[in-house]
Amino acid sequence: MTGAIVAATSTNLAAVLPFLFIGGLIRLLFRELIFTISAAILASLLVPALAGHVPVRQEGAARRLMNRGLEAAQNGYGRLLERLLSTRRLAPVIAAFGVGLALTVPDPTRPGRSSCPS
Repeated sequence: MTGAIVAATSTNLAAVLPFLFIGGLIRLLFRELIFTISAAILASLLVPALAGHVPVRQEGAARRLMNRGLEAAQNGYGRLLERLLSTRRLAPVIAAFGVGLALTVPDPTRPGRSSCPS
């Protein structure tokens, strides 16, 4: 299992790290973001690898409390989704989200408009 985790992490890093070698304005805009994403990807490598070494048989009070909390959150989320999907209230929410998203996209047909600062 560790091999799959390392492979997935390496693939993600290979897709992100080349952005560090870009110069100019793009470098200024994205440098900190790329460092943050790379650190998060490396951390995501360690968490599953180390979690595989935690013995499952030892279930202390903290683990039981955490499991109960997660189970309650999952059940509540499931009930919320069932209510939203069983009614017709979800369609207007999705439509409003789509309209809002469409309004944020810059119009490429208007000359002189750019999403990049000058």
